[in-house]
Amino acid sequence: MLHGRDVERARLVALVDAARQGRAASLVLHGEPGVGKSALLADALADASGVQVLRIQGMESESPLAFAALHRLLRPVWRLRSLVSGTAVMLGVTGLLVGAVFLTSIYVQTVLGFSALQAGLAFLPFAFSITVGTIVARHVMAHATPRVVAAVGLVLVAGASVLLATATASSHYVSGVLPGLVVLGTGVGMVFVPVSVTSMAGIPASHAGVASGFLMTGHEVGAALGVAVLSALASTAGSLTGVNGVDGVVDAFSRGFVAAAVIAVLVAVVAFWRMPSTRSEAGAGMHMHH
Repeated sequence: MLHGRDVERARLVALVDAARQGRAASLVLHGEPGVGKSALLADALADASGVQVLRIQGMESESPLAFAALHRLLRPVWRLRSLVSGTAVMLGVTGLLVGAVFLTSIYVQTVLGFSALQAGLAFLPFAFSITVGTIVARHVMAHATPRVVAAVGLVLVAGASVLLATATASSHYVSGVLPGLVVLGTGVGMVFVPVSVTSMAGIPASHAGVASGFLMTGHEVGAALGVAVLSALASTAGSLTGVNGVDGVVDAFSRGFVAAAVIAVLVAVVAFWRMPSTRSEAGAGMHMHH
């Protein structure tokens, strides 16, 4: 029992209670050597029932290095090949998914003249096809390895991107856009399942939360990079804003999806090379990100 440290202990107790309730919080405990920082943390740890605590010992020699402590905390996670490879593939496929939605939404509104509501409704078959892809992948994974399922899904994404890249200013939604969106969604759904299942397989209980956050980080970073990269590459062929007319938008749209096809092939190679080559139970540990 610590005496004379009631204020500090109350702050630490509040931090642990917030974690139990699923609320994010942070607290920096600092002071000169010998003032009892370690004793306070040990006291808080003793009362931290019901929560998982990760801890590392700081090293003064690493103080000039940015995020040195975080790197050491995540070191066991980096050694998990399935998590690292799954996160890399998650980053790639999410980037393709969000980037494709961005490019297509511009095309259907600028070239096809859809309203914002019509454009949203035009993506419903795409959303349904992602669900179909996850169902197909769950069944296929009973007979094929995760890396094969993910690679096949990414090949479908590449093929769909090539199909979408052929759209012109005179194309129609049903014949020029819808088929590509359906194939693209099916391929994306087929990738989500093996990535989600294998990434969390074999994760120690002490690192499950960190690993899940690691995978989600790949998902969110991929979404941001997908829009940035595909729109930048698309803009090398034309303007997505329409300042150069409809033809400029079409050229940019086509260039963007050619780039998406190339990226999908590269991610497929990574998936086939790095993801697990043994069969997994498709229903276990599945965490869908959408």
